[in-house]
Amino acid sequence: GELGCLCVFDPDIISAVFRSDAFDVIDFAGQYRYITDHTSLDFTATANVFDHVPLANEGALHKKLRAEMAAIVADPSREKTREIEEFTAAHVARLFVPGRTIELVDDLADPLFVRLFTLWLGVDHAAFSRESHVSQAFDMKMSLGRRAAINRDVDKLTCAFAAQAAALATSPEMATAMNVLGNDTLKGSIALSLWE
Repeated sequence: GELGCLCVFDPDIISAVFRSDAFDVIDFAGQYRYITDHTSLDFTATANVFDHVPLANEGALHKKLRAEMAAIVADPSREKTREIEEFTAAHVARLFVPGRTIELVDDLADPLFVRLFTLWLGVDHAAFSRESHVSQAFDMKMSLGRRAAINRDVDKLTCAFAAQAAALATSPEMATAMNVLGNDTLKGSIALSLWE
């Protein structure tokens, strides 16, 4: 078969690719709108969220979205950092006791992810993330049925954030975009870091 991507590990080449006009990001929002326009399925919720994902946009919009997301996770006072450090220490102490077996993602990484997103977004994130796999919206090769299920989750998540908009540290769409970017990937990264 034909390789559909290139794997680059050299930092200088990666930087050159990022600066180059010869490479474009995948227009995920456009892809979802195309499917909506050519089927009886409505993927508006997912398309709208991709309008808020920095990696799915270019130029000035990418820069604006990246800055907005960075402002959400920024911690100039280090208060959130101290809080997540204290939470992690207490959580690990509760989990790691002699004779106890834990599940790395469900027992350890997921609660850390939930606490981190709660601190960033300003609302209790536990109700939003439990069985959500909205990060899979990036997979352009999944079936329409699976894509529709992910779209329903994206729509529910955006609506749930909208219901708490007064307490939310950002827009419901940006909060959902952060979950699309980080739900599965951040949990997996936390688990892998802890494993290593």
